[in-house]
Amino acid sequence: MSRNAIGAVAIALLITAMIFAYRGRAAIPAAPAEISLGTYDYACDQDIQLSISIVADMSTLHLAPLGTSDFVAATLQEQAATSGVRYTGGDIVLTAHGESVQILNGSRAMSCSPIPVPNEAPFNFGD
Repeated sequence: MSRNAIGAVAIALLITAMIFAYRGRAAIPAAPAEISLGTYDYACDQDIQLSISIVADMSTLHLAPLGTSDFVAATLQEQAATSGVRYTGGDIVLTAHGESVQILNGSRAMSCSPIPVPNEAPFNFGD
């Protein structure tokens, strides 16, 4: 047998062994999905409606516009606050006390209130 044929057989055996070894491995588990405290809809000034999803440990909020709005979806991280809660991300600052939310988006300030849902209490950020 020529050297090329022996080399080709060796490579084929190596590839076959690697495939069998790979198939026998346990799948690598995916990162756990974020556990959420829920998603709540808010009506804000200037006829803007937002959806706020709250991560279970309250370290992160996900904001998304509802309907037609020039508001852009954003992820905010919790920051130290002297009163209530404060989240920031990019040009957005969200502060909240109880059920009331205030958003500063660049130079635009908005007050937001929960959109009522029958048989469901609005989210309370605490005082």
